[in-house]
Amino acid sequence: MELIPRREPQKITYQQYEENTPEKIEMYQNDIFFDEQERLKMLYLLMTNVGMETMVKNLSKDTRRELMGILEEN
Repeated sequence: MELIPRREPQKITYQQYEENTPEKIEMYQNDIFFDEQERLKMLYLLMTNVGMETMVKNLSKDTRRELMGILEEN
């Protein structure tokens, strides 16, 4: 099942949890998880469950400014 983060939080199924969470959470060469794909899958899972509005509201002002700059570039 594809995860599509939205403004409002969404419920996560156990299948989505299993598909997007590595078996083991560990650090590897100063990164959490083994590779970027694993990090992105977990990020999407959390963004979907928390909701983008909550995520953005909890960012610092500096981080929000950086995010706005990235969005304006695209």
